[in-house]
Amino acid sequence: MKRRPSEVLRQNLDLIRHVVALHMSHNPRVFGSVVRGEDTETSDLDLLVDPLPGATLLDLGAIQIELQESLGIGVDVLTPAICQKSSGTRYCVRQFPYERKAGSDPGNDPEIRS
Repeated sequence: MKRRPSEVLRQNLDLIRHVVALHMSHNPRVFGSVVRGEDTETSDLDLLVDPLPGATLLDLGAIQIELQESLGIGVDVLTPAICQKSSGTRYCVRQFPYERKAGSDPGNDPEIRS
């Protein structure tokens, strides 16, 4: 049974943080349909990460592949630089860090911090 990315996200925060850190990146954030509260079973998980100095596109690809295999859903991984070059700031404007308050709904508040 397929699950919504928001459900998968809530259950795998530590795994996601670990995979991002393992591949020379940090500060993972979510944007897109999950933040808007519009994700469905066919949606993917959109991640924005900050690469560390020396990180390459291979590192970003490794994050994407490893998370897709581990989570069982589609995952897109972007950086702020890629985001601005490809779509402008509008594409990634609504985002929130993984550190959400317990019980909060990401679709209702894109700026959740704990």
